[in-house]
Amino acid sequence: MKKTTYAENLNYWKTSNASADAWMEKTRTLLKRHKGELKSEAYGRDSNGNAAFLVEFEIDGDAFKVVWPVLPSLTRNVLTAKIQAATMIHHDIKSRLIAAAVLGARSAFFAYLQLPSGQTIYEASLTTPLSGVPKLLLPPTTPVGVVEGEWE
Repeated sequence: MKKTTYAENLNYWKTSNASADAWMEKTRTLLKRHKGELKSEAYGRDSNGNAAFLVEFEIDGDAFKVVWPVLPSLTRNVLTAKIQAATMIHHDIKSRLIAAAVLGARSAFFAYLQLPSGQTIYEASLTTPLSGVPKLLLPPTTPVGVVEGEWE
């Protein structure tokens, strides 16, 4: 069973007076400044109370999709957890944009790269067996048996 990570135990808990909307506006501005084209942005909650932010954008012809959860709060402070999530998504995208200036957007945002199916690389990796991974990307295997030659 996966251990629950609570908002209070991570960075950006109660560190800002800005609203979640203000952080998302900063993120939109940051993407525009780095030649990113915002395709969609949303905040939603499912029937179980799980909430998340969604940001979809394009850079250099590649589409990226970021879904960032709002973590549960030990103190049930949902508003602060929402601000924390918006702050985290902003800083995550900001750090990747810095990396993209050096490595390229596809490298920096690889886990968020959106495939033609709509899934991200990360989402596809959850359902694709390793047999679908090209052998070039798999770790080398050592043949079992006697190795010729001497070793001292």
